[in-house]
Amino acid sequence: MEGGQRVYVRDEHYAWLPAQVVSTDETNFTCQVEIALPRDWTDSTLLMPDSPLTKEDAKRVVPIDLKEYPNGELPLQNLESRESSSSLQLMNKPDMADLPFLHEAAILYNLKDRHYRGVPYTRVGDIVVAMNPFRWIEGLYSSEKQDFYAQHLIWNAKKDEKEENSDDEFEEEEGAIPGMGDAFLREHGLPTTIDGLKKKLRQESKADWSKKNQNGGIMYDKLGFDPHVYETSALCYKGLASEGVNQTILVSGESGAGKTETVKIVMGHLALMEQTRPFFKFSTKVSGNTIGAAATVERVLQSNPVFEAFGNAKTIRNNNSSRFGKFTQLQFDVESLANAKRGNRNTPSCLLAGSSCTTYLLEKSRVVSHAAGERSYHIFYQLLESPEEYKAQVWSGLEGATPDSFAYIGHAETCKAIEGESDATSWERTRKALSVFGLENESLIDMMRALCVVLQLGNLTFEDDPAADAEDGGSVITSRNELEQLADLMGLTPVEIQVAMTCRIMKTRYDECVVNLRPHLAKEGCDALAKEIYARVFDVLVKKINEYTRAENHYEEKTDMLSETALPESGGTKTFGLISLLDIFGFECFGVNRFEQMCINYANERLQQKYVLDNFKAVQQEYEAEGIEIFDFNVVDNSDVLTLLEGKIGLIVSLNEECIRPNGSDETFVYKAKLVHGDSMTLIQEKLHKPTEFGINHFAGPVIYNAEGFVVRNTNKLPNDLMACACLSTNELIRAEFNALAEAVQKSKNMSVRKRGGN
Repeated sequence: MEGGQRVYVRDEHYAWLPAQVVSTDETNFTCQVEIALPRDWTDSTLLMPDSPLTKEDAKRVVPIDLKEYPNGELPLQNLESRESSSSLQLMNKPDMADLPFLHEAAILYNLKDRHYRGVPYTRVGDIVVAMNPFRWIEGLYSSEKQDFYAQHLIWNAKKDEKEENSDDEFEEEEGAIPGMGDAFLREHGLPTTIDGLKKKLRQESKADWSKKNQNGGIMYDKLGFDPHVYETSALCYKGLASEGVNQTILVSGESGAGKTETVKIVMGHLALMEQTRPFFKFSTKVSGNTIGAAATVERVLQSNPVFEAFGNAKTIRNNNSSRFGKFTQLQFDVESLANAKRGNRNTPSCLLAGSSCTTYLLEKSRVVSHAAGERSYHIFYQLLESPEEYKAQVWSGLEGATPDSFAYIGHAETCKAIEGESDATSWERTRKALSVFGLENESLIDMMRALCVVLQLGNLTFEDDPAADAEDGGSVITSRNELEQLADLMGLTPVEIQVAMTCRIMKTRYDECVVNLRPHLAKEGCDALAKEIYARVFDVLVKKINEYTRAENHYEEKTDMLSETALPESGGTKTFGLISLLDIFGFECFGVNRFEQMCINYANERLQQKYVLDNFKAVQQEYEAEGIEIFDFNVVDNSDVLTLLEGKIGLIVSLNEECIRPNGSDETFVYKAKLVHGDSMTLIQEKLHKPTEFGINHFAGPVIYNAEGFVVRNTNKLPNDLMACACLSTNELIRAEFNALAEAVQKSKNMSVRKRGGN
């Protein structure tokens, strides 16, 4: 390192700090640097309480051991001169691929500066990085902004063949530049006339122009287009409409990063994209679509508030955190290229036809417990804030009830508004959205009563049965009034519920016996029933939404989107173009991390591996073949974590084995994991760990897990007695769903018996 070089050095509080090299000792491989913070440091930085670093405090010389840095070198700053300052300033780029030095510190400071200036989006080649601004930025998602990206990336991305007085040489190039306002062009140093713009473009070599206009053209960056999520949605739309290639958008990030909002924004843009087409004429009826275009768009977009109400909750990090994963496939009726050509359209029409949704990993444990300062699912609080007359219609026990009336969702200190909207207002929005999917009047009341059953189950209390033998044990439900209300809700007798909750019928080949449960086991069964009922309600919602949104259910057209011919292998049914969106939990690390956090982080590890394979491995092979030096891919590779989790002797296999063992326990699972993986650098084991504690060095950082409840939650089995009890309920939703569950369980048992018999 040379004296005077502007670099970054590691810091335990701020990750990286800007500094300037003062001197270097090549013999001892060390150097002295002076911390040199930017002038806007105090305004643009969240100062840590235990290290309130200010510009004045930081100006100090510190020794640096270069052996602690890759290749013995400090990462260099990206600097540029600005008219407003005589000294060099940290460079800021909308596309970080344009940074001269691309490393962790450069990326973080580039994002930090853009976030401070209220610019949430940054580009890295084809990837858009979004920094949650935690505030609404006026105009960022306006209809004008949507139209802007659609016009320049889709409709005007290629020069109109009918445009008169065009330059022949210019017509040969793809991605012709649309006309824009003089003020905008002057601001970005561009000619204000078409002729001047053509002349500027001709100065670039043909090869360079061709390269920059792949996949819809990257020339928009030269015109000053800011990175935006609308850029991603517009290019996906163009890829489907023009090329007939299905598209996928993966939204990934930590909890609270804004993934759910991003998916909603993208869905809204894609749903209405065709309406931004020049000279578009809106029609409520589309060929083959029996419900019309307007109803299709409404159904697809109204699924969002429903999923938010039933699948989102307030966590410590995020007031509207998705507690489930969602894979949405937007279906489009794509016009064939031949049809578009006959209609003199450069881009074929691509109308939203419907959607299909698959959900994953609903956090069922949140139904029965949540940390202080957090909430259960929004729908419970919305229901309790609904009008009193409606609550009385649902169940008399809701009249005058508040969250404190129910043990599962209590905590009076939790917030009363989510995303600036009260629970009462959210209820009206949710109720309106549910009606779009046929859930209203009696069917809605039936569903709300099922939720009341969940709430009431949490109010049951269990104590030792004083009449039971001390050695055998037993339990009784001591909250008699709560039991009677639950019995009324479920349409059962209190005795039926108590027997199902406190006893288990154990069957052998020749006999059966009744086993009395101790209070903690009875409570576990009660919680298991509550979680299963909520999961079934959620499944009903998913089925209902898919029933109303799937294009196959409301299309009569029998032609293929590209060939305009019937598909014999599909029975002549129409196929649709797809733009898929994956919205899944972000990486999580809380004060106490349970089974759900391990599943969530495992899913994120798989996504990280796919990202690495898609974006780095292919490039690595290409570069190595051409003899080009490239960075160490071990920095981004997470295969060691996946080996620990899903390998042949990994944690998941070990946990599954513990679940089928007669006396399997959480402690034994952790003990075996540490024994088998004792030499693993990925598994964290410390002497001060409890018997149920272990850690994993995830790609995103270390996480310590508490394995209490791992075996029970992974087994995810509802006792037969409770299932049979639910099957007798007069609540139509509960009865139907649990009868279907019982049939599925019995079918699975029959198949197992046949396999053991050799059939």
